[in-house]
Amino acid sequence: MKRATSSLRSARGGAAVALACALLAAAPPAAAQERGDTGRRKPPKPVPARPTTAEAQAGLTAPPALASDPHRWLGGLALGLGDGGDLFRVETLNGVPAAWGPPGATSFRASRFTATVDPGLEIAGHLARRLGRGRWWLRADLARGAGDIAAEALLGQSGDVLFYDRATFLTFGLGLEARLTSWPSHPYAALGVAACRVSAARYDDLSDSGFGPRVVLGYRQRIGRAFAGLEVSMAGIGLGINEFRPPIAETPEPAVRYEAAGRLWRTGVRLAVSRGW
Repeated sequence: MKRATSSLRSARGGAAVALACALLAAAPPAAAQERGDTGRRKPPKPVPARPTTAEAQAGLTAPPALASDPHRWLGGLALGLGDGGDLFRVETLNGVPAAWGPPGATSFRASRFTATVDPGLEIAGHLARRLGRGRWWLRADLARGAGDIAAEALLGQSGDVLFYDRATFLTFGLGLEARLTSWPSHPYAALGVAACRVSAARYDDLSDSGFGPRVVLGYRQRIGRAFAGLEVSMAGIGLGINEFRPPIAETPEPAVRYEAAGRLWRTGVRLAVSRGW
């Protein structure tokens, strides 16, 4: 009995030793795994960030330098509409309609009317010389336009728009033009002075010359070697027609009140084509 018990104890001891050896053999890998989970293993190499689409486009579309533009001269033609404001206002002091027109040829009867320049066709040319290698240009313009002078008249209790005269405008402008961006297609602005000769077809006393400030805003679209664009201009021309009096066709002539505009605001909207060299 004692021998059997001793053998059982020996067998149990051998099994315990074998189990202990197995646990010791498995312990190093487990310990290594636990050490790796603590974060002390070698960090992975950082992956370089890719640029965003906006950053990539900004890098590919950087504006060119103004000095890279080889053009020193720029010239072109433009076609569009020219318009003007009021020229004068006249009315009879007694409120009785008068026969307005050349002596013996009545055009219309009204107690008062305002003479206004209507829109008309305008053709223009421009030539510019670059100053240095920057954005500034010295620009000269020459434009010719024509338009009817309409009489906005009071006829009884209502009004009407009647033909009064036809005027021709010959305008010369000189000023500085600035390119607002360095792209080949670009907006621009010009500031200078303009001299204008106004010629009336029917009443010579309405013909006069004057000058004033002028501003131009436009945009040029590059098409091959040329440009196509749109520009808007405005000039305030001082006129001296204070001595003019609208003629009355019949006698006796009534007393009238006459008010002349001191400045004609001449505006234009044109399509322009140009080329640099």
